[in-house]
This record gives sequence, C-alpha cells and structure tokens, in this order.
Amino acid sequence: MQRDQDTHGFHATRPGRTALAVCLTALFALCASSAAFAQSEAVAVTSSTNADIVVVTLQPVEGGGYTRDGEPFTGGLVALDNGSTYLVTLAADGTWTAAYQQVTLVVPLNAAEGVSLTRLEDGNFALPDGQQVTLATRYTTPSGRTY
Repeated sequence: MQRDQDTHGFHATRPGRTALAVCLTALFALCASSAAFAQSEAVAVTSSTNADIVVVTLQPVEGGGYTRDGEPFTGGLVALDNGSTYLVTLAADGTWTAAYQQVTLVVPLNAAEGVSLTRLEDGNFALPDGQQVTLATRYTTPSGRTY
C-alpha cells in the first residue's frame, strides 16, 4: 500500500483517509484554541450614584486580575477628563464600584470671609446649603454681605 503525504501526524493510505486526516487536524486545532484563555468582555465600571457615567473600563486577564489601559489595575482613585474623581474598588463578590469623591474649595470673598463650594459629580458647584451655583446665584455671608 502506498502512503500519501503526512498530514500533521496522520498518514493517509487511501484518498478518503486524506480528507479524514485533514478534518481531524482541523478538529484538534479547534480544540486547542478553545482550551486557550478566552478573553472575557471588558467591564465598564459606572458611578455608584449615576449609572450613565462610565468611570473606567477594565479588561479581565488570564490568571485573574484586571488591566486598565494595558496596565494592571487593582483599584484606587480615577480622575475623569471633567475633573471628577472616583474611588474604584473591587468588592468581595467580584463587582466593581466607583464612589464619587467630593471636593470642597474655600473661595475668599473678602479679607475676612470666604465661602465653601462643593464640587458636584456633574462638574457644577454647590453652596453650603446645597444650592447649585449658577450665574444668577447670590450668596449672603454671615456678616450680611451679598455676593
């Protein structure tokens, strides 16, 4: 019996066996590729107070863990382009959370007085009473001066 060409370890001795050898080779290649790490979907971590705000997108990696922009990421502070900062943490159940970190600034109004403004998650500011600051906002100091 004459042997045909060697097809990845399978020796075909008849024309029908050549096709079988090619099919088996393809099947083994498919099994080997599916045994490799199948990269999971990226995880979009959203703000805990506003699900429309995606704080960071993380990519699961083989062997566990996540990367952010190709670098290992285990959590921490993440600053967005709009200036908002979030504390991103991984909970014991495997879910990621992103908590907005408020920033309070003291703006001097005169030599003796100032006003504390809190930066809101949407990038706006609020007075100590919670009123959002706009162009028309008036603020009266404890001494009675209005700004």
